[in-house]
Amino acid sequence: QMVDDLNAQGIEHVLCTGDVTNLALEQEFAFARARFDKLANGPSGVTVLPGNHDAYVAEGIDLFARIFDDYARTDPGWEWPGGERWPIVRMRGPLALIGVSTSRATPWFTAYGRVGDEQLARLRSVLGDPRLAGKLRVVAIHHPPAGRAAQSKIRGLRDHAAFADVIRDCGADL
Repeated sequence: QMVDDLNAQGIEHVLCTGDVTNLALEQEFAFARARFDKLANGPSGVTVLPGNHDAYVAEGIDLFARIFDDYARTDPGWEWPGGERWPIVRMRGPLALIGVSTSRATPWFTAYGRVGDEQLARLRSVLGDPRLAGKLRVVAIHHPPAGRAAQSKIRGLRDHAAFADVIRDCGADL
């Protein structure tokens, strides 16, 4: 019903910030992918980021990358050397959608995320790129980047302070 409603609304772009699965099993990814494929916008009009449940087991990271590749692919001209995926950049008219992955396989009974130093450096580069001048820069992230939730040792964003530094230094509109 949600897919039908989104299609009927004429939504220009759909953003999912993760947890398309519960246990990161291949069947769950396939089930979720089949639902996303029913959206009228197709992969160019839908962006999907992985959440902590999508890396519940180590294999989940590779499964997400394979099954949701075209929903989490950066636009041409925004690729990273060495084949690194994150952050992704998707330019849609006046919108610059920047997707950050905080998804990590973590020990049982934890669900924290981490951006990581390399991705933070790439994020800094993207936010300062002159091609984004005049664009609405939206940074999408799964784990809470600020407040008490971000500071949680169990479910927070382990490098929330470093992420905040990048946003403070480079700016983002949302």
